[in-house]
Amino acid sequence: MTETKKKRYWYRPDGYETDHLIDSLSDEELLAHMGVPVKYTRHAIEMQHDLPKEAEAWLRNIEYIYRPNFERLEKDLCGMGLILSGPGSTRKTTTAAAILLRAVRMKTPNTDPTGHNFTWHGAAMGRFVDWQEASELFRSASRSEEDDMAAEEVRRYMKPNGPAIHRADFLVLDDISRERPTEYNAGELQRTIRRRADNGYPTIITTNHPESEWENAHGDVLAGFLTRSAITIEFSA
Repeated sequence: MTETKKKRYWYRPDGYETDHLIDSLSDEELLAHMGVPVKYTRHAIEMQHDLPKEAEAWLRNIEYIYRPNFERLEKDLCGMGLILSGPGSTRKTTTAAAILLRAVRMKTPNTDPTGHNFTWHGAAMGRFVDWQEASELFRSASRSEEDDMAAEEVRRYMKPNGPAIHRADFLVLDDISRERPTEYNAGELQRTIRRRADNGYPTIITTNHPESEWENAHGDVLAGFLTRSAITIEFSA
């Protein structure tokens, strides 16, 4: 493996062109680099050009969604994510991985939309995160629900050499249905998604809960925000 392939995209030194890394990796390597579990790899690669029509429309609008510049800024589209909702074993996670692969392969420019910072350039990259794992790490780090400083450290570095999830260009939060249904976890989820959406970083979520159950599962505040900040794609058994 070359030195370029060893570089981690979330540590961007001056002049590091992410698109060069993308070109050097196969689809299998790129999915692994973004943290997608191996069991989804083959089907995600096969599915990447056969996505739901809502996902295709989302990808066509990506320049208005991902960190849009002032000329392309639309309040209703900036940071707009996707929610893949439906019962288990309906390939929601595989579809999310396929969308992530397509989004990264499109080589969406990764530059500061204000035009004042040219340190980050090249193409945008992505990250896949198991939300149950993330929420348990937040709770373990905080020791108590009031200690946000420790939880913020885990949020910034979820695992050794991991990225800040609120600054991953494209982020998949897989299976938000399985974490403990507590006010603390709902707050962490809302904080993560809201921070990303406000700054033009879209989030792709998978959940077993249909939209009609979001309020019971996550509370009315988070349910309302999910409805406003993402396009829902329903999967059926």
